[in-house]
Amino acid sequence: MAKQTINLGTAPTGVGGDTPRSAFTKTQSNFDEIYAALGASGSPLALPAALPIAQGGTGGTTQSTARAALGIKSGDVRWKSNTSNVTIPNGTYTTINWTNDVYGVGGIHSQTSNSDAFVLPVGIFLVSATLTYDYAANGRRGLRFTLGNAAFAGCFLLSPVTPSGSTVLTLTIIIRVTAAGTILRVQGFQDSGADLNAALSGGSNLEIFQLGDA
Repeated sequence: MAKQTINLGTAPTGVGGDTPRSAFTKTQSNFDEIYAALGASGSPLALPAALPIAQGGTGGTTQSTARAALGIKSGDVRWKSNTSNVTIPNGTYTTINWTNDVYGVGGIHSQTSNSDAFVLPVGIFLVSATLTYDYAANGRRGLRFTLGNAAFAGCFLLSPVTPSGSTVLTLTIIIRVTAAGTILRVQGFQDSGADLNAALSGGSNLEIFQLGDA
């Protein structure tokens, strides 16, 4: 219904305005409509502890219950890893072994067994990797993700060498995993004409966050 406006009459006495009963009837009707819109129920009407999603709320009174009600799985998988320096041969995509887990929730990686593989559950993930290459004057530097040993659209970054020093590449993407156990790997690439180190202990890392269901 449209808001019911109380007729205040003529100032200063209110002559010609609504009677007290009529004014409070309109007031109560307005409040009843607001309560109903906010998901109130019972007799007398009582507001819910959490505003329902249908009424524009989160459906929860805490972060965890709100995420569950909204179908957001932020935090189901959180991971960050790095490793010592790795040699990237000239002209070859080389898979990185990650031997130092800085933090990890979700059990998707082992530092000692198949340390190049991150075994992902079904879901949508934000993945970000950084590789820092030692300086060399020639060629390009690359960074690539693979899923199930295959490259995919948007999975790689290839850049000319930075003339003044080391080349730092960062690639951040969102991926959708539809089969539990899909393996994510990170690969480095360079074609300077000789082997080249990626100084992973000097700031390169991999981070994975689950955003929601697939």
